[in-house]
Amino acid sequence: MLNSVIGQYEKLWLADFFHRFPHVNFTWPWADSHFSSVNIPYFHTLLFWTGVFVGWAVIIQLLMFLYICCICCKKKKKKHREVKCIRCFMAIFIFVCAGSLAVGFYGNEETNRGMTKFITHLKSTTGTIRGSLSTIDTIDQLSTRITHNVAEVKYIFHSSIKNKTVSRDAIELIEKFVYNTKQMRDYCSFIRQQTEHNRLDTISALTTLVEPYRWIATLSLFSVHALISLLLLIGMLTCSRCLLIFCVLFGCLALMLIWIGGGLYLGTAVDFGDLCVNPDNYVKQQTSANMEAKVLNAYLKCTDLREPFAEKYNAALSAIVRANSTLSEALYMASPYNMGIKLRSLVRKIRLEVTAAVSNVSLLNQISGCSFIHNNYINALNGICHQSLIGVAFMSLVCGIVGVALTINICLATRASILFAKSLVYYPVDDTDPFLPRPPPYSYGTLPTAPNDPFQVDVRRSYLSESVAGSEETVPRRPGQYTESPPPAYTTMQTEKHWDPLLPVICEVVPSPSPPPPPPISTTPPPTPPPPPPPPPPMPIPLPNP
Repeated sequence: MLNSVIGQYEKLWLADFFHRFPHVNFTWPWADSHFSSVNIPYFHTLLFWTGVFVGWAVIIQLLMFLYICCICCKKKKKKHREVKCIRCFMAIFIFVCAGSLAVGFYGNEETNRGMTKFITHLKSTTGTIRGSLSTIDTIDQLSTRITHNVAEVKYIFHSSIKNKTVSRDAIELIEKFVYNTKQMRDYCSFIRQQTEHNRLDTISALTTLVEPYRWIATLSLFSVHALISLLLLIGMLTCSRCLLIFCVLFGCLALMLIWIGGGLYLGTAVDFGDLCVNPDNYVKQQTSANMEAKVLNAYLKCTDLREPFAEKYNAALSAIVRANSTLSEALYMASPYNMGIKLRSLVRKIRLEVTAAVSNVSLLNQISGCSFIHNNYINALNGICHQSLIGVAFMSLVCGIVGVALTINICLATRASILFAKSLVYYPVDDTDPFLPRPPPYSYGTLPTAPNDPFQVDVRRSYLSESVAGSEETVPRRPGQYTESPPPAYTTMQTEKHWDPLLPVICEVVPSPSPPPPPPISTTPPPTPPPPPPPPPPMPIPLPNP
């Protein structure tokens, strides 16, 4: 027996790891852990692990919503806390997210390469089977033409050979030739029955259709999270509240998508693990019921390169050789009777067709051997179970890490956007200007404050109140400190001593005279006025002297 040197499939530890995951569905009964593409309960177990990630995403979103509401509704302190610690943690988780996304991009490419390899070798297997079927069709056509030409030779023998014994023997040899040709055709038909399989075309077409969309969707998902991480980093470095709020809003949507993607890839990893633990079992389930177990095992193991149709090939070749020798013997028996040019042309066609049949049977023996199909089978398994399984496992892990890191970054960005104050603009002013508006006399660090004085009045309030009242008083100028006289509209404050924490001197202010108090209001009725005195009597007018 000729032993092959073809490599065999080796199972990875990741396949056993994902295969040991609990296989339960949404109603909690345990399901079969064997891979199946048509078993509905098994499909529900894959959706269960996807639902675990989706449920976790919903819980995270609700908690984040409550946290953001509490942070936004919380009473803000006048003195903001330092944000250095928050910025440091944000930077750490941003770089964790960026590193995880780099691994995710690698996993996406590795999965794509594995699926491309699987599709390529699956199509190669389909091409090998189609080549075998095409060769068998050619042999069928040759057998049909040989049978037709032999029927004409048989008619010529029957009509031209006068010797009944020789004619009978020649016709028997021709019928034996036809039988051997038919036997060769039956052997090839058996090979067709064992190798014809249409499900490979369906799997190849479905995988070819889905894989490009999966690759683009995953690449877009990871790119969006990389962009959000970059914007978070820029917003943290520039203390941009608008940029951080933008990242928080769109980060919540991206967070939901990354958790859903992680659930889908976890379910796919469990599916690949179940397949890669025992791939031969799934292939046996998918093959046609007409295929013999011996033929299938020969293709899956390929311990002998001549299998699985070595006996059929040998029988077909032997039938052709016997048919050819029988034809030669029949022609030798009919040669003394000088059949003419027509017989010679028919014999030449039959010889050419028999030679073509021998060549096609030899080609069929080479194509339908286990070496080509087994090599494609092993390479397709390596593409799924060695490359795609690793890539899917990486992406499932990356989606979980990125989801946690982005959740923490969103919480930190929400807090930082509140603590980040607006930028203050400083203008150059003259600090020696006594008419510059002053803050209230609060305590600023170690600066002393004046004791509570009932006569202490704020300069600005005093100025505003007295300017409205129309006061024209001015603040006395202190020598050596002011270079310009104050405008007449500015007024002084009315107190004996006023302590301004920003001015280290005590201003002596001259009090202005107070207006007279209003007369008291009496509640008794006013007295009745006395009657007016009577008018004096008229005085006589003296006459002038003459």
